[in-house]
Amino acid sequence: MSLWTLYAKLAGRWLRTVGRFLPLVALFASGIGWLLYVIAGYAPAAATAAAMLFLLRLHRSRRDLHFIRLHLHRPRIRLGTEYFALSLLPAALLALQEAWPWAVALVATAPLIALLPEPRSGAGRGKRLSIGLLGHSPEWTAGIHRHPVVAVLLLLFVAGCCLLPYFGFPALYLAALCCAGLYEDNEPLQLLLLPEQGSSRLLRTKIAEAWRNYFLAASPFALAAGLLHPETAWLAALWGPLAALMLVYCIVAKYAHYDPAARGGSSTAAQLGLVGFLFPPLLPVSLCLLIRYAVQAESNLDRYLYDYD
Repeated sequence: MSLWTLYAKLAGRWLRTVGRFLPLVALFASGIGWLLYVIAGYAPAAATAAAMLFLLRLHRSRRDLHFIRLHLHRPRIRLGTEYFALSLLPAALLALQEAWPWAVALVATAPLIALLPEPRSGAGRGKRLSIGLLGHSPEWTAGIHRHPVVAVLLLLFVAGCCLLPYFGFPALYLAALCCAGLYEDNEPLQLLLLPEQGSSRLLRTKIAEAWRNYFLAASPFALAAGLLHPETAWLAALWGPLAALMLVYCIVAKYAHYDPAARGGSSTAAQLGLVGFLFPPLLPVSLCLLIRYAVQAESNLDRYLYDYD
């Protein structure tokens, strides 16, 4: 099997994993491209640096470098070609903003990343973020450790939207939807038994951890959006309660259908109920489902948890 065949198989597996969320991923990627285009108009140096940092992070997180250097002749030329191709899109955005020197500099320096030494692998890599900083939440810790680039890009996207009027608080609400996705998969039963809590107390702990992590991360951006654009501060009255309810809904919907043998935590009906938090006319339906799932989650967890309370 050739290297290109392996890449094609990996791309096919990624598409199957993303599945129905592919339009959302494409929309998010388009938003990142638009943000880079806007930044390139005001500060092309910052846009160039952001593109280079993304390529450097990609190089540091790759796990196929050793495989490439063992099976390919002149692997650095192969890697340099890849990074050159990846730099063409941000360079085109810089060129559209007439920042030609920065576009040329990006295209010229991107292949040099292949000359960097192979990142050292170790058990401690990717563990710089302590679980204690995230309220000892396994969902948040695992999600950020698995997708650090997505987390950084989401922060940059929200920061860029906070600079624009009427974009800051909707971007924070979109970030809440992304954070709710952390509760999509079921954790092993042993991890659920570890806190030694009953069902009602466990649900309260999960909700408190989600609120703590999300609002602590979002508060600087919300403050910046309110100070930069005071006329949009009224949106905070909608953003705060709706984001909190969305997180509660995703948590109780997950544990209402919790099954240690199943990977997914939410049913199709629960995912459709999430639409109500995006389209206000359907919000009463989502609130009714929230109450139903809260009762169902407690009774379902009683099947797996001991009576610690």
